[in-house]
Amino acid sequence: MIDLFKTKSMQDEQSSEELQDALYKVADLLDDVSFDLENGVYPHGKCAQMDMLSLNLHDALVGDLPDEYLEVLKNNLNSAVEIEKMYAYKDDPNQIQKLRMAAGYFRAAAILSTI
Repeated sequence: MIDLFKTKSMQDEQSSEELQDALYKVADLLDDVSFDLENGVYPHGKCAQMDMLSLNLHDALVGDLPDEYLEVLKNNLNSAVEIEKMYAYKDDPNQIQKLRMAAGYFRAAAILSTI
């Protein structure tokens, strides 16, 4: 019975680390996009990643994060996708800050996922 508990505990820890890593990767992607846009580079491939993530984020993380955190992350990622799409037509530094703020939400979620 103790071995079973230890195995379950190790699996939970690994799952938590994988979740944290995934959240950090999304945050890094958002930061990369904001830096690209700020430097006048349109991040075509990264746009597709953001779009795919925004469409599948809820299903991928449901049960791993509290619903209220998941909703905030989903909304921020959806907003980031829209900002990135319209930035090609309107160069607005305030939008860059919103992308970076969205990245901050994902970093915060990564930290909270280990608490």
